[in-house]
Amino acid sequence: MSIQQFIQYAKAQLQPLYDSREAENIIYRLLEHELQLSKLHILLDKQQKLSEQSGKQLNQYLQALKKYEPLQYVLGVAYFGDLQLQLTPDVLIPRPETEELVAWVSDFCQKMLVEQPLHLLDIGTGSGCIALSLKKNTPKNRVSALDISEKALAVAQKNAEIHQLDIQFIQANIEDKNAWSQHPFYDIIVSNPPYITEQEKTLMRQNVLQHEPALALFVE
Repeated sequence: MSIQQFIQYAKAQLQPLYDSREAENIIYRLLEHELQLSKLHILLDKQQKLSEQSGKQLNQYLQALKKYEPLQYVLGVAYFGDLQLQLTPDVLIPRPETEELVAWVSDFCQKMLVEQPLHLLDIGTGSGCIALSLKKNTPKNRVSALDISEKALAVAQKNAEIHQLDIQFIQANIEDKNAWSQHPFYDIIVSNPPYITEQEKTLMRQNVLQHEPALALFVE
């Protein structure tokens, strides 16, 4: 099977679930990930034959996508700013709007005229996207990342190791007021907490409802 033939086959498989443009974007992302080629290279060489192994792997990706699994979980990676992050269904998929939050906080930190490093806390760190980006953008500052989920912290720690960023990880429930005194003083607290009400579930897509962690999405 050539790349062109796979694209045609994949479109037929995905278009009942996604509109034409979204399906096409997903297909090229699958090809880029599997073949380790740029989209431009793929576009210029659509007649290239896929290896048997790549063909099987791409088909496995398609079958997972047809079950509404989000692309980031299917591939096991997500991009946040200039960071490539490891991802599992134990953590929320980083949102583009959160990149705006990180940019705003990073700019705020850089404008503060202080000699001593600031201490930043990311509450509900998930994949670590906020904490890692803040540490990379403002390396002199101390960054801590807190989450109630042990599995989420494992993902965040792995990402910190990959990018060689020094983050202090804390497993705790921030809603436990009795434990607040155990935390040090923080100059800046950042969070992208759960904010979707249970009543709003009917408005959400199945790939979110069925696969992303409810703990990171919903509030009473």
